[in-house]
Amino acid sequence: MTPIIVTETLVTDTIDPTINTHAERTRCLADLDAVVHVKILSRGSYDHLKSAPGDFTLLQGYEAAVVDEAWTVEGADHSSFTLLAILLDDVVDYGAEMGGMPDYQEVHDLCAVGLLTLPMNLGHVVMSPERLADKVADLFRHRDIDFENYPVFSSHYYVTADDANQFRDNVPRAMLQAIETHPGFHLEILGDRLMVRRPQVWTDTEAVDLTRLCLGIAASVNKPAR
Repeated sequence: MTPIIVTETLVTDTIDPTINTHAERTRCLADLDAVVHVKILSRGSYDHLKSAPGDFTLLQGYEAAVVDEAWTVEGADHSSFTLLAILLDDVVDYGAEMGGMPDYQEVHDLCAVGLLTLPMNLGHVVMSPERLADKVADLFRHRDIDFENYPVFSSHYYVTADDANQFRDNVPRAMLQAIETHPGFHLEILGDRLMVRRPQVWTDTEAVDLTRLCLGIAASVNKPAR
């Protein structure tokens, strides 16, 4: 399991300095029309996040995942989520990639991750961008959970769940609609917790896109059922 570390020290020698300050990261969020409040959590108030991300498979496979900063982001309708700046540490053998002698180098990538608490238990669910290979494989495995009334969502995302019926019966349809307008993300649900990320490194665009999706999901799960 990837260890999760909470730190209040910014890693200044491995990250693009244009995104390596509280002010710069907060500015890119405050520029969002949908965001009316961005709160930077202090070290003491986000220590509880130290172990939370480690349960999710989306952050597995790295040497370490460091929670560098955390924010509570609130939308105009008072829906909110926790935005994490997570530093992913890994070791890559560039020599093997080039067909030569082993050349192990440390790699540090900063990514944006969203965490939400849902008002219902949906079990363990993984949603990933659907690829042609997934469509072909599903002709034989029949694992993908499709929703006939939401063809756009079903075409964008390959969905698997430990209990497909639990997910089908309890997921708010408004949540599917919120997700389908933002293709390309990876989402994982563990009970009533949701993690959202894309494999790209942190940029203003990535943080803004993730914020829009997470606020959309947060608002959708609080809508009255129709």
